[in-house]
Amino acid sequence: MFALIFVAIAVSVEESQIQSDEVVTFYPTAAHLDRNLDEWVVPIRGIIFEPEEDSLRRRLLISLIRRSFGLKKAEPETEIFKQRVRLFLVDNERGKQIDIRIAGSLVRLSKSGSNGHFQSELRFPRDQVAKLQIDEDGMNGTLPFEAIMKPQDKRLFAGKVQLLEHRGFSIVSDIDDTIKHSEVPDKKELVRNTFLRPFKAAAGMAKLYQQRAREGWAFHYVSASPWQLYEPLSSFAAKEGFPTGTYDLRLFRMKDSTIKAMFTSSAPYKQQTIQGLLKRWPQRRFVLIGDSGEKDPEIYGDLARQHREQVLAVLIRNVTSEAITDKRYVDAFQGFDQIHCQLFTDPSELEPCFEKWKSAP
Repeated sequence: MFALIFVAIAVSVEESQIQSDEVVTFYPTAAHLDRNLDEWVVPIRGIIFEPEEDSLRRRLLISLIRRSFGLKKAEPETEIFKQRVRLFLVDNERGKQIDIRIAGSLVRLSKSGSNGHFQSELRFPRDQVAKLQIDEDGMNGTLPFEAIMKPQDKRLFAGKVQLLEHRGFSIVSDIDDTIKHSEVPDKKELVRNTFLRPFKAAAGMAKLYQQRAREGWAFHYVSASPWQLYEPLSSFAAKEGFPTGTYDLRLFRMKDSTIKAMFTSSAPYKQQTIQGLLKRWPQRRFVLIGDSGEKDPEIYGDLARQHREQVLAVLIRNVTSEAITDKRYVDAFQGFDQIHCQLFTDPSELEPCFEKWKSAP
């Protein structure tokens, strides 16, 4: 899958390729200004698929997960499990081109890949977008869009792109064990918390993020969870009061890998994804928030050394009862003081730091 960058112009849209049994999901993204600050570069990303109700495939996947992680036979029969596993059983639609209405233009997006995902980058003049954006509390504004449907198809598949100015403050936040309890180091508990139980918010994190949103901070949720879990994860975040933001999750297909591969190391993926965010907004200041369960301290520490002018701080939720003086953190945060790299258990501990960072040059 690759991003196609072009100047958006009005096109003659043929009959929609979205069939009545297919579903389109648009993922939340953020636009950035080009180098000259006169055009918005607008990413559109999503998936097109046909929901799969085949009970045989569901039973086989249930059996595979149970055997792979030693779950009790009755555990995968919960309603939560049935809802979440169904997201891995869809028929991804390959080679589909979706037409959207955006910024007064009709635009044809890049073809979907074999995994059903599609991604394009459009360009619009800054002045044109300023007339069409919708202002939202705590955000710089958003640009709405919707898929073009067949005349007889009254469904609405819509999305919006956050317009994120070149200067400002952003939080890059992990999800598992940072804003919700997952118990990543314990793979059996991780599977249960992913597939069998309601998602549970980490105490105090929503309040911390809400205050930052009121101050104008933008949010980028970066997680190694698969894209199939976007819907329950975003619903959980909204229900618990976490601010709207972009999502970057990991590509995963049952056809290409084993179920255990879903829970492999996230280090290379996270490193590359956050590098991309820093590159797109080189004049913004970032705070990286994660947890001590896996490799967030090491990943974030390395990124902070590479981007000293952009990364204000690395904040790690301590879920492993370690001390910042332990060798792990001495190595991970080498070259930084405790103002810039911190372990915390209660998010309220961080409020004085955010007060200082608000006035950072």
